[in-house]
Amino acid sequence: MGIFLVIAPMMAIVPPHAPWLIGALTAGIILTRRRLIERFTLISLEGTCPKCDATIDVKRTRLRIPHPLTCQSCHHQASLKVPAETLAAGLAD
Repeated sequence: MGIFLVIAPMMAIVPPHAPWLIGALTAGIILTRRRLIERFTLISLEGTCPKCDATIDVKRTRLRIPHPLTCQSCHHQASLKVPAETLAAGLAD
């Protein structure tokens, strides 16, 4: 949200003024809301593709259940499945 608050005044200089300002603020609000309401965050993941044994790295992103993983080498679509008990235990900590 902070980035968009910095960008919004700069966008207000470019004609037409109001749509750029409103667009920058709306984008900031939407992206901030998405980050705040996500239930679980996947911090990182390192592993290998089950098909070609290439390295798969996933950076910080919203955890979906099951979480899709795409190999950059062979484009095989795998998925990460996290047991519900593990997620519930993480909430208890």
